[in-house]
Amino acid sequence: MATDPAPPELERGEFYPWHYVNFTASRNDLESLTRLLNRFPVPWFICGGWAIDLFVGSQTREHGDLEVGIFRDDQLVIREFFSNWTLGKVVEAHDAAIVPWYVGEWLLLPIHQVKLYRDDFQPREFEFFLNDTDEELWHFRRLPEISMLRDRLIHRTRDGIFYVAPEVQLLYKARHLREHDRSDFEAALPLMDGEQRGWLRSALARFLPGHEWIDRLSEGSPM
Repeated sequence: MATDPAPPELERGEFYPWHYVNFTASRNDLESLTRLLNRFPVPWFICGGWAIDLFVGSQTREHGDLEVGIFRDDQLVIREFFSNWTLGKVVEAHDAAIVPWYVGEWLLLPIHQVKLYRDDFQPREFEFFLNDTDEELWHFRRLPEISMLRDRLIHRTRDGIFYVAPEVQLLYKARHLREHDRSDFEAALPLMDGEQRGWLRSALARFLPGHEWIDRLSEGSPM
Protein backbone atom coordinates (compact mmCIF):
# COMPACT_ATOMS: atom_id res chain seq x y z
CA MET A 1 0.00 0.00 0.00
CA ALA A 2 1.46 3.35 -1.00
CA THR A 3 2.15 5.94 1.69
CA ASP A 4 2.44 9.68 1.44
CA PRO A 5 6.00 10.88 0.85
CA ALA A 6 7.71 12.42 3.84
CA PRO A 7 7.39 16.19 3.98
CA PRO A 8 10.65 17.98 3.07
CA GLU A 9 11.24 19.06 6.66
CA LEU A 10 11.15 15.41 7.79
CA GLU A 11 13.61 14.45 5.09
CA ARG A 12 15.95 17.12 6.44
CA GLY A 13 15.48 15.77 9.94
CA GLU A 14 13.97 18.96 11.32
CA PHE A 15 11.52 18.11 14.08
CA TYR A 16 10.73 19.09 17.63
CA PRO A 17 10.88 16.23 20.16
CA TRP A 18 9.78 18.51 22.98
CA HIS A 19 6.92 16.63 24.59
CA TYR A 20 7.60 15.75 28.23
CA VAL A 21 6.61 12.16 28.88
CA ASN A 22 5.93 12.88 32.56
CA PHE A 23 4.14 16.19 31.95
CA THR A 24 1.13 16.64 34.23
CA ALA A 25 -1.34 19.39 33.38
CA SER A 26 -2.54 20.72 36.73
CA ARG A 27 -5.50 22.95 37.49
CA ASN A 28 -3.01 25.80 37.95
CA ASP A 29 -1.65 25.12 34.45
CA LEU A 30 -5.17 25.19 33.05
CA GLU A 31 -6.02 28.46 34.76
CA SER A 32 -2.73 30.07 33.67
CA LEU A 33 -3.41 29.09 30.07
CA THR A 34 -7.01 30.29 30.12
CA ARG A 35 -5.94 33.67 31.52
CA LEU A 36 -3.66 33.98 28.51
CA LEU A 37 -6.39 32.82 26.13
CA ASN A 38 -8.82 35.40 27.50
CA ARG A 39 -6.90 37.87 25.30
CA PHE A 40 -7.01 35.55 22.28
CA PRO A 41 -9.19 37.39 19.73
CA VAL A 42 -11.13 34.45 18.23
CA PRO A 43 -13.34 31.70 19.74
CA TRP A 44 -11.47 29.00 21.67
CA PHE A 45 -12.47 26.11 23.90
CA ILE A 46 -10.69 23.62 26.14
CA CYS A 47 -10.72 20.06 24.78
CA GLY A 48 -9.60 16.64 25.98
CA GLY A 49 -10.02 15.29 29.47
CA TRP A 50 -10.01 18.74 31.02
CA ALA A 51 -13.14 19.58 28.99
CA ILE A 52 -14.95 16.70 30.69
CA ASP A 53 -13.82 17.86 34.12
CA LEU A 54 -14.97 21.40 33.38
CA PHE A 55 -18.37 19.98 32.41
CA VAL A 56 -18.49 17.86 35.58
CA GLY A 57 -17.41 20.80 37.73
CA SER A 58 -14.43 19.18 39.46
CA GLN A 59 -11.19 17.40 38.63
CA THR A 60 -11.81 13.66 38.38
CA ARG A 61 -8.34 12.45 37.34
CA GLU A 62 -4.82 13.57 36.42
CA HIS A 63 -4.26 14.98 32.94
CA GLY A 64 -1.17 14.57 30.78
CA ASP A 65 -1.76 17.46 28.37
CA LEU A 66 -3.63 20.67 27.67
CA GLU A 67 -5.67 20.85 24.48
CA VAL A 68 -7.47 23.85 23.03
CA GLY A 69 -9.87 23.89 20.09
CA ILE A 70 -10.31 26.69 17.57
CA PHE A 71 -11.90 26.89 14.14
CA ARG A 72 -9.55 26.06 11.27
CA ASP A 73 -10.32 29.36 9.52
CA ASP A 74 -8.79 31.18 12.51
CA GLN A 75 -5.46 29.34 12.43
CA LEU A 76 -3.31 32.33 11.43
CA VAL A 77 -4.31 34.08 14.65
CA ILE A 78 -2.24 31.42 16.45
CA ARG A 79 0.89 32.57 14.64
CA GLU A 80 0.14 36.25 15.28
CA PHE A 81 -0.78 35.90 18.96
CA PHE A 82 1.93 33.35 19.86
CA SER A 83 4.71 34.90 17.79
CA ASN A 84 7.26 34.39 20.59
CA TRP A 85 6.46 30.68 21.03
CA THR A 86 7.90 27.70 19.14
CA LEU A 87 5.19 26.34 16.83
CA GLY A 88 5.04 22.90 15.25
CA LYS A 89 2.46 20.91 13.32
CA VAL A 90 1.80 17.24 14.02
CA VAL A 91 2.13 14.89 11.04
CA GLU A 92 0.24 11.73 12.02
CA ALA A 93 1.18 9.87 8.84
CA HIS A 94 4.80 9.94 10.01
CA ASP A 95 4.53 8.65 13.57
CA ALA A 96 2.96 11.90 14.80
CA ALA A 97 6.22 13.78 14.24
CA ILE A 98 6.21 17.40 15.36
CA VAL A 99 7.70 19.42 12.52
CA PRO A 100 8.02 23.15 11.79
CA TRP A 101 4.94 25.11 10.82
CA TYR A 102 6.35 27.58 8.36
CA VAL A 103 5.31 31.20 7.97
CA GLY A 104 2.71 31.48 5.21
CA GLU A 105 1.77 27.79 5.36
CA TRP A 106 -1.99 27.15 5.50
CA LEU A 107 -2.79 23.91 7.32
CA LEU A 108 -5.28 21.63 5.58
CA LEU A 109 -6.56 18.19 6.55
CA PRO A 110 -5.23 15.74 7.53
CA ILE A 111 -3.15 18.21 9.59
CA HIS A 112 -5.28 19.28 12.53
CA GLN A 113 -2.92 19.65 15.48
CA VAL A 114 -0.47 22.44 16.36
CA LYS A 115 1.97 22.18 19.27
CA LEU A 116 3.25 25.25 21.10
CA TYR A 117 6.24 25.49 23.42
CA ARG A 118 7.83 28.26 25.46
CA ASP A 119 10.35 27.53 28.18
CA ASP A 120 9.61 30.61 30.32
CA PHE A 121 5.83 30.10 30.57
CA GLN A 122 3.88 27.71 32.74
CA PRO A 123 2.62 25.46 31.25
CA ARG A 124 5.57 25.21 28.88
CA GLU A 125 3.56 23.40 26.24
CA PHE A 126 0.02 22.93 25.01
CA GLU A 127 -1.68 22.23 21.70
CA PHE A 128 -4.36 23.59 19.43
CA PHE A 129 -6.79 21.35 17.54
CA LEU A 130 -8.16 22.84 14.32
CA ASN A 131 -11.91 22.25 13.96
CA ASP A 132 -13.59 22.28 10.57
CA THR A 133 -16.77 24.30 10.18
CA ASP A 134 -18.94 26.08 7.68
CA GLU A 135 -21.08 29.14 8.41
CA GLU A 136 -23.52 27.25 10.65
CA LEU A 137 -22.13 23.78 11.42
CA TRP A 138 -19.15 22.15 13.08
CA HIS A 139 -18.12 18.89 11.31
CA PHE A 140 -16.61 15.83 12.96
CA ARG A 141 -13.15 15.40 11.46
CA ARG A 142 -13.30 11.61 11.25
CA LEU A 143 -16.74 11.50 9.59
CA PRO A 144 -17.77 14.98 8.38
CA GLU A 145 -21.38 13.93 7.84
CA ILE A 146 -21.69 14.07 11.64
CA SER A 147 -22.23 17.70 12.57
CA MET A 148 -23.48 20.08 15.23
CA LEU A 149 -24.62 23.67 15.21
CA ARG A 150 -21.64 25.88 15.98
CA ASP A 151 -23.70 27.62 18.65
CA ARG A 152 -23.98 24.35 20.58
CA LEU A 153 -20.32 23.40 20.35
CA ILE A 154 -18.87 25.73 22.95
CA HIS A 155 -19.91 25.72 26.61
CA ARG A 156 -18.74 28.01 29.43
CA THR A 157 -18.17 27.44 33.14
CA ARG A 158 -19.45 29.82 35.78
CA ASP A 159 -15.96 31.29 36.12
CA GLY A 160 -15.68 31.93 32.39
CA ILE A 161 -13.66 29.02 30.97
CA PHE A 162 -14.83 27.89 27.53
CA TYR A 163 -14.89 24.15 26.79
CA VAL A 164 -16.11 21.84 24.06
CA ALA A 165 -19.50 20.12 24.38
CA PRO A 166 -18.99 16.90 26.35
CA GLU A 167 -20.81 14.78 23.76
CA VAL A 168 -18.35 15.93 21.10
CA GLN A 169 -15.33 15.20 23.28
CA LEU A 170 -16.67 11.75 24.13
CA LEU A 171 -17.22 11.00 20.43
CA TYR A 172 -13.50 11.52 19.85
CA LYS A 173 -12.66 9.38 22.87
CA ALA A 174 -14.95 6.53 21.85
CA ARG A 175 -12.63 5.02 19.25
CA HIS A 176 -9.71 4.19 21.55
CA LEU A 177 -11.45 3.36 24.85
CA ARG A 178 -8.34 3.79 26.96
CA GLU A 179 -8.76 3.65 30.72
CA HIS A 180 -9.01 7.43 31.01
CA ASP A 181 -11.53 7.57 28.14
CA ARG A 182 -13.79 5.16 30.01
CA SER A 183 -13.30 7.18 33.19
CA ASP A 184 -14.31 10.38 31.39
CA PHE A 185 -17.45 8.74 30.02
CA GLU A 186 -18.49 7.50 33.46
CA ALA A 187 -17.90 10.94 34.96
CA ALA A 188 -19.91 12.79 32.31
CA LEU A 189 -22.78 10.38 31.67
CA PRO A 190 -24.91 11.12 34.77
CA LEU A 191 -24.80 14.86 34.03
CA MET A 192 -25.63 14.74 30.33
CA ASP A 193 -29.15 15.74 29.37
CA GLY A 194 -31.38 13.91 26.91
CA GLU A 195 -30.32 16.03 23.94
CA GLN A 196 -26.62 15.46 24.62
CA ARG A 197 -27.09 11.71 25.07
CA GLY A 198 -29.23 11.50 21.95
CA TRP A 199 -26.68 13.33 19.81
CA LEU A 200 -23.82 11.14 21.00
CA ARG A 201 -25.88 7.93 20.62
CA SER A 202 -26.79 8.88 17.04
CA ALA A 203 -23.21 9.88 16.19
CA LEU A 204 -21.79 6.64 17.58
CA ALA A 205 -24.34 4.58 15.64
CA ARG A 206 -23.01 6.14 12.43
CA PHE A 207 -19.31 6.28 13.31
CA LEU A 208 -18.83 3.14 15.42
CA PRO A 209 -21.90 0.88 15.03
CA GLY A 210 -22.27 -1.52 17.94
CA HIS A 211 -20.15 0.58 20.28
CA GLU A 212 -20.61 -0.36 23.94
CA TRP A 213 -21.61 3.18 24.93
CA ILE A 214 -24.71 3.22 22.69
CA ASP A 215 -26.82 1.13 25.05
CA ARG A 216 -25.46 2.96 28.09
CA LEU A 217 -26.63 6.24 26.60
CA SER A 218 -30.17 4.87 26.37
CA GLU A 219 -30.31 3.61 29.95
CA GLY A 220 -32.07 5.96 32.32
CA SER A 221 -31.80 8.80 29.83
CA PRO A 222 -33.08 12.09 31.32
CA MET A 223 -36.30 13.40 29.85
